[in-house]
Amino acid sequence: MQTIFSWDIVKKPFYESLNLINKDFNRRSFDEIINYINIIRGNHQPIIQTSIYKNKQGGEVKFQQLGEECNEQSIIMDIINDHKREWHLSPDSSFACLVLKNKMLATLCDFDNIYKLVSKIYTAENPSYHNKVNEEFVVRELKKAGRLAMTLHNILLPLFLIVRNKTLSLSELFPIVTKSQFSLKEVREAISFLQGFSNCTLLEYVDGVRRDINGSISPKTKEIIESLFPQKMIDPNASIDSTILELSNFKRVADCSVFLSELLYINIDEFLNWMDYLHGESKLSGIDYMTCHSAKGLEFDNVLIFLEDSMLHDKNIFSELLTSDLNVTLNEKLERARRILYVSVSRAIKNASIVLFSKNNMDFNT
Repeated sequence: MQTIFSWDIVKKPFYESLNLINKDFNRRSFDEIINYINIIRGNHQPIIQTSIYKNKQGGEVKFQQLGEECNEQSIIMDIINDHKREWHLSPDSSFACLVLKNKMLATLCDFDNIYKLVSKIYTAENPSYHNKVNEEFVVRELKKAGRLAMTLHNILLPLFLIVRNKTLSLSELFPIVTKSQFSLKEVREAISFLQGFSNCTLLEYVDGVRRDINGSISPKTKEIIESLFPQKMIDPNASIDSTILELSNFKRVADCSVFLSELLYINIDEFLNWMDYLHGESKLSGIDYMTCHSAKGLEFDNVLIFLEDSMLHDKNIFSELLTSDLNVTLNEKLERARRILYVSVSRAIKNASIVLFSKNNMDFNT
């Protein structure tokens, strides 16, 4: 049973009057996937799933353990490419790569330098903010983004829309053109102005905007461009890092500026990669990248799962889970790991592959 109302709305006696219905059918997956889903859940609980189809066979589930030293980008990308070849993916096949932590997600989506520095900025503001980068910065919906994420987003948005989204209308690119009279030449000049910022750092981008809008462009083009940015950011007399921290409501400016200054020297393309993720575009080269948690409710033909053998403060959590008796109720941390593994594998329709980075030697056949 899934609860769709809070206890404040529907009182306990209502729940007690309901009959429990176990979902023991699977409309999605091949038999091989369903078999492993049942193994993960264990036979101590009432739900043993079967397919709604007859003889839906031909899928595959694989386990692979690698040492912790293999948890680095080049090896992970080799594993991904090996699976793309092995699974003979067609243009219509969906392929998801699920990871346990946002740190690995940032690496695979090519904004890992930003992730590391933003994490340091949050910690410099307050040591208790060590997880803010995951809660407020690596998010897939703007409404969940924190103040720092939104400040950087608003600075980058004009360039992002020009460079990464070529389907928008002029009124979507430049809302001001619907409110005032601008010639096509002035609009084209504004587009060319933004397109000129490539292969530069964030600092060069902001400095360039500040410098050039006070240069040779026409007053009307300047009006278009100024309408796109936070006004404080295009003030040539304002410190860029201090302004970003002020707009983000950070208090410990001196401590945070140390890391923000480094952030300003990251290439603009990495920021655009982060913007892709923030706007929900996490599909690169035909692969959907996301965390195991965010994959809940989704389905893909092929799922590749990368797990690290620690979660929060718990160490060796998946190696301990996979060497435990899955047919009994386990302790809280192992049940949490079981749920993550179940959700991840059950996203697959045909093929699932699990790669665990761990220092512990294991026999996955047990």
